[in-house]
Amino acid sequence: IPRLRFPEFRKDGEWVTETISKCVLKIIDYRGKAPPKSEVGVPLITARNVRFGSLDMTIDEYIDENKYVDWMSKGIPTDGDILFTTEAPLGNVARFPKFGKFALGQRIITLRPNRAKCYSDFLFHSLLSAKMQNDIDFHSTGSTAKGIKSSVFANLSIAYPKTPEQQKIADFLTS
Repeated sequence: IPRLRFPEFRKDGEWVTETISKCVLKIIDYRGKAPPKSEVGVPLITARNVRFGSLDMTIDEYIDENKYVDWMSKGIPTDGDILFTTEAPLGNVARFPKFGKFALGQRIITLRPNRAKCYSDFLFHSLLSAKMQNDIDFHSTGSTAKGIKSSVFANLSIAYPKTPEQQKIADFLTS
């Protein structure tokens, strides 16, 4: 339990520590295969777009509208999902856009939080924390371009309190 807590939650119990895979409903993994790019169509989010805490959509690439459904067959991210880069660059985190239609490129996994356990913005800030970034780096492989397998990432530990406290923490950090 952190030493510093909001007063209304000090007596609200212990924090739970479990693997990321138990905090999410789904991990959507589009790594390992390059998307079929085109000059126009559905905007493509690649690892180059995902920054440390935000999306940079100035790098504009597209996937043909007619190939979108086939390409996104593993799952289509929605509002509240978290994007995580698994390599080049490793460990960048962004929120999936609230509005619009987007395709995902390689070197990105999407985390769909289990809202009964893990508030989306709390997971977002937890993944950006120095502790989690150190853990990600420690479990990564490679010398030139560090990367982490989604199976290894999914088994990293994350600590969290009950969702009302998560929301308060996330709101504080977001403001």
